[in-house]
Amino acid sequence: MITFYPPINKIIKINQFQIVDVKISLFEKANFRVLLYDTDGILTDNRYFELDTEQYLQWNSDDRWLINYVKSKLQDESQNQT
Repeated sequence: MITFYPPINKIIKINQFQIVDVKISLFEKANFRVLLYDTDGILTDNRYFELDTEQYLQWNSDDRWLINYVKSKLQDESQNQT
């Protein structure tokens, strides 16, 4: 590969995600990957998350809790980049 400077900046707007590869250690923790898609539905990135014991117990069996948890983490990340 040949590098050049300055690099090209490309802005990608990500507004969709999918939770995959969920692994659970019963009563202890869970970890999973989140696939990130742009506004055209194209996979552009991913993130890895791990729930500690307290978070795992909050999740319980309410998948809506997990979705809201991921949304919150992604929104925090987006706000911290500005």
